[in-house]
Amino acid sequence: MERKILWAAIEDYAGLWELIWELATSCPEISEPQRRSVAERVVRDLLEHNCIELYERRGIGEKERLVPRARWDELLSNEANWREPSTKSTEVLIGATPAGEEVYAAEVTD
Repeated sequence: MERKILWAAIEDYAGLWELIWELATSCPEISEPQRRSVAERVVRDLLEHNCIELYERRGIGEKERLVPRARWDELLSNEANWREPSTKSTEVLIGATPAGEEVYAAEVTD
């Protein structure tokens, strides 16, 4: 799952809810709460290893804002941030760092 989440972050900003969708496709046998738990664990791990960063965006088409580390727990613990947002609500997204791109590329060539 780590590679799938990292690829989603490399490809473009990915919403937390999109990670749940990805797990639903790749692991349909696990329940919705389990999917969220797995996705959250992987996101936290990737954040801690500086492979991704957390962003907020207020509605489609707006500029992403980097979330400071002090707010990570608040945003990742909030169940609402893992559900598809309405068009004007704040979205919580992930984006890859250069270190994350290097990790992904190194795994591909190994």
